[in-house]
Amino acid sequence: MAGDVVIGVNECREMNNAIGELSKGQPILVLMVPNNTTHFAPESRDFSASAEGLQFTIADAMVVTNLGQKLLVSFYLKFNKPPKPSKAFNSEAQAIDWLLSL
Repeated sequence: MAGDVVIGVNECREMNNAIGELSKGQPILVLMVPNNTTHFAPESRDFSASAEGLQFTIADAMVVTNLGQKLLVSFYLKFNKPPKPSKAFNSEAQAIDWLLSL
């Protein structure tokens, strides 16, 4: 599909470093809101569930907007099993409510 955005491991590392800089190295709540055509490469899912990928994360809330994203996030949660709270939502409001309840 034209216009697809695939997030690879290098982009995940860059985002993780940016989170660390913005949070001054402290773990924070993370809200991910990809656009309709964003997908994560398999190696980026592995990194995201690793100790390095979660070093600045208390919990991850992911907003999914289409079936493809729902399937990928379900696969990620089931098979990568991130050790920190991680959950998918259909809306930003639901995701924020969940993050703030932790």
